[in-house]
Amino acid sequence: MATRRPIKIFTQNSTGLLILQHVPTSANLVIDNKTGKYTVTGDLNALQQHGPLQAFKDYAGFLGIYNNHSGRDNYLLMIDNCVSIGSVKDAEVFQINSIVPIPVNQENVGRGAPPKGLVEIIQLYSSGTFYFTNKTRKSLIYRNTE
Repeated sequence: MATRRPIKIFTQNSTGLLILQHVPTSANLVIDNKTGKYTVTGDLNALQQHGPLQAFKDYAGFLGIYNNHSGRDNYLLMIDNCVSIGSVKDAEVFQINSIVPIPVNQENVGRGAPPKGLVEIIQLYSSGTFYFTNKTRKSLIYRNTE
């Protein structure tokens, strides 16, 4: 398992906020659990005026948001376990081994099993056949010059 953990998740009980922090850049995605609205900020000091932030967990990456368009079942898909399998140029490549769903809507916290469609997505992405890299530069794209 890789030690790569560039994403931290915080919660703030007093406001119902869920915060994803990208540690290398200090960029923060702030999601309101009650309304589902979000914003991006680089400063957590303003948020801490409304109450303390509780560290939730560190993750290897952020896969995306699951939304079944019901307006209720929104989950963050976090990469929990990954293994470094090598590199392409100067970018390390990781195999995804475990995805964890984090409920965005307050009503889904502690609800139990996620929806069936989400369970199937988690199984697929956790099967060891999906990969990601720590770089997103154009120089990684292979170009055939023949």
